[in-house]
Amino acid sequence: MREAKYAGRRQTRDRTLLVTSADSGDSIDYMDVRIQREVGSVSRLTTVLYDKREHLPLSRLFILKYPHASSNISSAAKYGIITSQYHRLRRIIMDRSDFTFRMAGIIGYMRTKGHDVTHMMSRLHKLCRRFTELYGTHPHDIYQQTANNVTHMVPPPLLLIGLLGFLTLRTFP
Repeated sequence: MREAKYAGRRQTRDRTLLVTSADSGDSIDYMDVRIQREVGSVSRLTTVLYDKREHLPLSRLFILKYPHASSNISSAAKYGIITSQYHRLRRIIMDRSDFTFRMAGIIGYMRTKGHDVTHMMSRLHKLCRRFTELYGTHPHDIYQQTANNVTHMVPPPLLLIGLLGFLTLRTFP
């Protein structure tokens, strides 16, 4: 029946995702999105980022996500990560606090890789001013909340810092 309905159209797909749950849970993970009920609501849904690297078994692995500041690629490519991740996250995440938390996490991680926080925050500020419709709030509020999250981030464990130092200082023949 479905084929007959779309027989006259080319490359047409439904834009609706039907979510059914046998256990009536509050969330479902789909690719890199967690679709969940809004707190205190039965029918409103929201999305947050689902990162499989935060859960077992991948949480046990040390995964390099972004290049070090001293790597041999252009500065535009290095700091373009902020722009690309901003657009990726704003398309996925409906929850403003999760968006600012994730952006702060990216900036914090890149800070550990030697990138300039001021430069990254400047780029984020320009993006927030350019895309004013994001989360129905003033762009400066999103920038400020992300900046607050960056300044309050917990530094990585000393063991991880020692491992990074070892890998950085080791010379290979």
